[in-house]
Amino acid sequence: LSFGQQKRVAIASVLSMQGKILLLDEPTAGQDYRSYISFMEYLRSLPELDALLFITHDLDLALRFTQRVLLLKEGNVVADGPPLEVLADPALLESCNLRPTSLLHYLLSERNAVA
Repeated sequence: LSFGQQKRVAIASVLSMQGKILLLDEPTAGQDYRSYISFMEYLRSLPELDALLFITHDLDLALRFTQRVLLLKEGNVVADGPPLEVLADPALLESCNLRPTSLLHYLLSERNAVA
């Protein structure tokens, strides 16, 4: 099995336990774009989950699939809030070794055009 397939099998085994909260570390690592989008949409659609929490360096994933982002730097929370608000600060992203993505630039330009 590929790394991405191994990850999906591991997550499937955890889902079979029917917990109410799912915590995943880099859930889309090793997956191609199409697979990770369908995988995250599937997880988000599970009615039995009360909470889906995941750790990621993928800003696009955070922008598309979260309602809240906690940004950590050296183990400390440096920002907490809606993804677009938290990720809109270029200096904050740089201090956390993160780079703005095309999706982030697009969403910020859309937000500014409406404002």
